[in-house]
Amino acid sequence: MRRRLLLSFLAVMTTVVGLGSIVAIEFLIYSLYQQVDRQLLVLAQAAGHSLEAIEEAHEEQFDDDGDEDDRQQAKERAKQERKAKKEQEKQAKKERAREQESDDEDDDKDEDQDKDQANQNQARTLNTDRPNAANFLDDRFFEEREELRPRLDNDGDLDIPWQSLQQPDQGVEWFNARGKLLARQGRIFPAWPLAPIAQPQGAIAQDQQLRTLTTPFYDGEKQPPKLRGYVRVTESIDPINNAIQQLGTGLAIGSGLAIGLSTIGGLWLTRQSLRPIEASFRKLRQFTADASHELRGPLTAIRTSVEVMQSHPERIDPTDVAKLAAIHNATGQMTQLVEDLLLLARQDTPGAAAHPRQSIDLPELLESLIETYADRAAVQQLELTGELDPAVVLGEPLLLWRLFGNLLDNALKYTPAGGRVQVVILPIGRDRQVRVEIHDTGIGIAPADLPQVFDRLWRADRVRSHREGGSGLGLSIAQAIARSHQGQITVRSQLNQGSCFTVTLPVVAPSGKVSTP
Repeated sequence: MRRRLLLSFLAVMTTVVGLGSIVAIEFLIYSLYQQVDRQLLVLAQAAGHSLEAIEEAHEEQFDDDGDEDDRQQAKERAKQERKAKKEQEKQAKKERAREQESDDEDDDKDEDQDKDQANQNQARTLNTDRPNAANFLDDRFFEEREELRPRLDNDGDLDIPWQSLQQPDQGVEWFNARGKLLARQGRIFPAWPLAPIAQPQGAIAQDQQLRTLTTPFYDGEKQPPKLRGYVRVTESIDPINNAIQQLGTGLAIGSGLAIGLSTIGGLWLTRQSLRPIEASFRKLRQFTADASHELRGPLTAIRTSVEVMQSHPERIDPTDVAKLAAIHNATGQMTQLVEDLLLLARQDTPGAAAHPRQSIDLPELLESLIETYADRAAVQQLELTGELDPAVVLGEPLLLWRLFGNLLDNALKYTPAGGRVQVVILPIGRDRQVRVEIHDTGIGIAPADLPQVFDRLWRADRVRSHREGGSGLGLSIAQAIARSHQGQITVRSQLNQGSCFTVTLPVVAPSGKVSTP
């Protein structure tokens, strides 16, 4: 009982600690990824303000690359968009300051001409310095391009330079509306191509080392909004993997310590909680043994007195003969019950004095037992046979005689006339265990009653109404004796077809020791 209680407690504690560790790790992973996603989103929004400027710079930088028709079409579209935007800006300025319209227009034209001239000169310089560069803008291009910092577009969000937000383990990529790479900044970039994204909030992608956020950007001044391009930001998740690994190691060590301490505490709690129960059991066993021992004397005196009276029938009134026979039978049953209770009490007491055990020829013991019950079987018109293979076990002969005698008595008692009872010793298996089966063709046991057949003083309803008596301790005694010999008894049965009780005992090895599986 103590072991089962401790194992149950440890199973519950292990389950609780395991589930708690899993929840903690999952929550940490979720929190870390949420933090990374927020960082990527802020960086993507900041980098999106530079998308238009980067597209313009890309057209200027790689004016001589690509297909002629595509280049001309893209260039024409860009010029038209810039011209339309400039016209809108000029119109807004006219409405705010009509009195300075002419001066503002001149200033804007001069400024635009100066900027275009500077961009053309710089583009020519870059093309000269990097004749074999890739067809997108890289880190060196961003070092001297101050105009690529985000412009104040009055769109409601905070216009923070993306260069101020970017971390060493992050990378930023700009794509046009057709998914063509325009520029990249950083050292970490995914190997997979850009996938078109329809969701305005963007989409997350991840592999074992990188996590990316791809965000589309639209021109909000047009109805419906027109796609301007994409920004893909990437961050290494190696720090997250390292944190998860460290947390897993810490939780494993902590869980082991917790379970170890729980085991120590469980042992102490189990011992403390079972002390009163064990004390009650000890008192109950002692009471049973003492009561059984004390009852043996009076019962023996009563039985002896009845037998003496029955030995002189001439002194007995004829009307008292039946009464004396009933008293004799009752005292016999009570004496047997007391002996059974005393035997169970001794079997339940740890370290109780026992007779020296010796090697027992099991076929010889069973053959003698079959001969003892042969006359009874003949009277009941039953066939009693045996198939006995050689086997030697170590035990107490009287106890083993009682074990198999109880099973054989039970089989004969509940098998109707014309039935069959068979005792079989099966060949010894690889587990070095001998199995003795006692088959009968009796009334059988209901499936619902099978788990209770070895309970003390328990009898099935069909058995209670049977013609034979009994205390209900026979099978309990047999099971107790089997366990005291490192064995066990199992049963299989079907109603109205019979039962089979199997006794498993360890055999004696060639060295003289008991073989255990």
